[in-house]
Amino acid sequence: MFRFDLISKAMEKEQNKFLLVHLLAKRMHQLADGATPLSSVTHDSRFNNALQEFLEGKLQFKDLSGAHKLDKLD
Repeated sequence: MFRFDLISKAMEKEQNKFLLVHLLAKRMHQLADGATPLSSVTHDSRFNNALQEFLEGKLQFKDLSGAHKLDKLD
């Protein structure tokens, strides 16, 4: 079951919901593949565990804005 209190807190911390969902989905896949949880507080779902890790500042976005830019065509 989703913890809506965690979702609300996460949306306050990161207002771009698309970036947040992408980050959480990647972390959920890592947890599903056997990654060790980064938080001492665990929940009943991978989604809530990923949210908890994000809220504790244990997950961060990587700025790849310059890595995928296309060169201008003449």
